[in-house]
Amino acid sequence: AMFLYALSFSASLLWIVSLINSMNFIDGLDGLAGGIAFIASAAFFALAAFKPSDTMMSTYVSVFIATVTAIFGGSLLGFLFYNVKPAKIFMGDGGSMFLGLMLSSLALIGSYKGLTAIMFFTPVLLLSVPIFDIVFAVVRRKLNGVPISKADKSHLHHRLLALGLTPLQSVFVLWGVAVLFSVFAYLLV
Repeated sequence: AMFLYALSFSASLLWIVSLINSMNFIDGLDGLAGGIAFIASAAFFALAAFKPSDTMMSTYVSVFIATVTAIFGGSLLGFLFYNVKPAKIFMGDGGSMFLGLMLSSLALIGSYKGLTAIMFFTPVLLLSVPIFDIVFAVVRRKLNGVPISKADKSHLHHRLLALGLTPLQSVFVLWGVAVLFSVFAYLLV
């Protein structure tokens, strides 16, 4: 039992730190991190509010997540109004890391709604854009012998810009990918 507790604690800590950093990594264009967080928040809300719960405890968890994501999503929507290009306000590292903390925490709390493998992979699908970006960045930096903490210009949004897309087009493409994965996750559960 102690081994399982230690494994659970370690996995949770890794999940939280990874999501915090992934949201910080993807915050490279006006509106990108906020929009990704809004899309994930809306998907968490939809899963909590519209998918059935099988126990009383999971119903309480669903109500909690639906309430928190409604508030969180509303605040993100208000923020995005001023953060999409041309941005009038910026979230900075503290803001992007807060988004990662909130989303990783909501995913962990939501895991109590169901213990199936699908519920385990749902947050990964919902947050696939920042997760893919951080995994790709870490692997790329390791293969090139560069420290993981050293910034580069090879994130997903940089690659879209290099293909000739404008910053706003790049944001919309990545938002679209996030929406597609969120719809897939919703249909899967």
